[in-house]
Amino acid sequence: MDRTWSGECVTCQKNTSDPSITCPAPCVPDGARMNGSHPYVIGSVVKFECLRFREDRSSIIKCIQNGEYPTWNGKMINCKDIICDKGDNYDFENGRVTYSSSVATIGTKASF
Repeated sequence: MDRTWSGECVTCQKNTSDPSITCPAPCVPDGARMNGSHPYVIGSVVKFECLRFREDRSSIIKCIQNGEYPTWNGKMINCKDIICDKGDNYDFENGRVTYSSSVATIGTKASF
């Protein structure tokens, strides 16, 4: 006796609203902090802020379905130091100027 299947074939599709489908936690760049929800399901948005740095790129990424695996969409923020000009000719009554670091950034202290 031959055995066969009868009835309609079932098509399996990914349910993008399934809360178990998540993006991996994004890495926080140096000098930044992250605001966003966890777990990172499809549609989650994460915003980054630079701390004491200037922002060179967009600061928002979004978890999207991209083929089989979810991924982040958008460019990652790039935080860079704000560098202040130290100047070359500091001579206050024949005094010296010394800095607490080799690069003057926001928060660098100078002693006269």
